[in-house]
Amino acid sequence: MHRKIIALLTGVGLMISGTASAYDNNYIRNYISEYGSMCPQVVLDAAEENFGEGAGEMTECLAKRDRIRAVVAFNSGVINKRNGHGQQVLNVRNIEKDYTNNYEMEIGDDFKVVVIGYAAGARWLLNDTAFNKSYGTENPSDNFIAELIGKGIKFYMCQNTMKGNGWKKEDLLPGVNMVPAGVTAVLDYEHRGYKYIAP
Repeated sequence: MHRKIIALLTGVGLMISGTASAYDNNYIRNYISEYGSMCPQVVLDAAEENFGEGAGEMTECLAKRDRIRAVVAFNSGVINKRNGHGQQVLNVRNIEKDYTNNYEMEIGDDFKVVVIGYAAGARWLLNDTAFNKSYGTENPSDNFIAELIGKGIKFYMCQNTMKGNGWKKEDLLPGVNMVPAGVTAVLDYEHRGYKYIAP
């Protein structure tokens, strides 16, 4: 455990001399001082339970931060073979669950996620009727998208992709809005300080 804390403190030292803000560095120092580790106990307990004795010692956690901003590209139609959902949808769901469950961070306050659907990944933003018309089945991930929208994650559909596929606004899941071009929307969010993720 002591080696882990020293390694984390060394990492903190590197961040202090690097690009992390003074706010982040002070937060990390205070967090380690208060809890003795970067890992919330719930994460350490889950590691031990799921992966065996000693797994908690091998687990390195994120710092609990605020002001995290991510723009995620839904640009792939890849389906997770194990459960049939869109892989990119599952990845966004995992981001939300990790931050909220493990680090007790709140959407909108501590972190924001914006999703831009374009090209093959735009399909995940279609309602069942439109999905079935285009792909011959219902949207396997529509419930996950609805859940994420309800929690405050923003979703946007590329109008260029809609035009290319003959989709209309009525084809979108409730709560999904539109942008003229998905790729440039991603660039615009990056310009606003959002970090780009293409899971």
